[in-house]
Amino acid sequence: MNTQNLPSFSVVIRARNAAGYLGKVLDALTLQSVQPREVVVVDNESTDGSGEIAERYGARVVPIAKSDFTYGRALNMGLRECTGEVVFCISSHSLVLGREFFRTALVEFANPEVAAVRCTIVSKTRDLESWTQQKVLRWPLDLYTIVENGPIASGCAIRRSLWEEVPFDETLEAVEDKLWAREVMKRGYIVVSSEAMYLHMRRRGMVEAIQIMTRERRAILRSTGETWPIPRPTLPKLLKALLISAPQAAVRLAVREILLYGYIKSIPLQARWRPRAGSIV
Repeated sequence: MNTQNLPSFSVVIRARNAAGYLGKVLDALTLQSVQPREVVVVDNESTDGSGEIAERYGARVVPIAKSDFTYGRALNMGLRECTGEVVFCISSHSLVLGREFFRTALVEFANPEVAAVRCTIVSKTRDLESWTQQKVLRWPLDLYTIVENGPIASGCAIRRSLWEEVPFDETLEAVEDKLWAREVMKRGYIVVSSEAMYLHMRRRGMVEAIQIMTRERRAILRSTGETWPIPRPTLPKLLKALLISAPQAAVRLAVREILLYGYIKSIPLQARWRPRAGSIV
């Protein structure tokens, strides 16, 4: 598909104290083969210069106070500043990969049924392993499937005209993206996956992961009255991760770093004592 056939598009980035990542994210956007009409950064009272970094790249900075912040409200504020037919929602930690990220996701909107596109997170093994098999979500669908496979606001694209009809729920503390998808699917639209890939650069610790999990389940219960469809993770799994897997991973990392350091330090000795290699041609 050539550029003339692609819908116009914008980008919304939610950010708070993301100076260590935001420049890389915006650099990657400038290298895309097709460019957005505008990039809007919704800045949640950053104190590390994130807003100034965004402005240097020509992004429009929209401030949101911590006291007013919800994920849905931040998205709605950013989308109100957008003029594209499609809006990409990405995180200030989401590094798009390759020069065709936008184009690859945009082609899916040629189908008027498509409400949103979920991009592939390369740091999620399950997503990466299944990138060759497009997922299509269509109502009716169980909550678990929507939460596991629906659009993620750290890397997705949505049709702006549908957002105008169904804005993100600003009262939710989490899963505003998944429950938005649920509502538009009820109206007859579909959500599809795309091979457009990105890397979520920020690594979460175990405590933060548990906090996110709890917040998501709490939001789902308050909004839908439904509990998480299957009991996961279980307490034994959490204890195993904390007491067994984490220490083992730390030991493996330490051993690897020590061996790598020792090997590199030994290179001068290797060069002195090992014979020169012959030609490989």
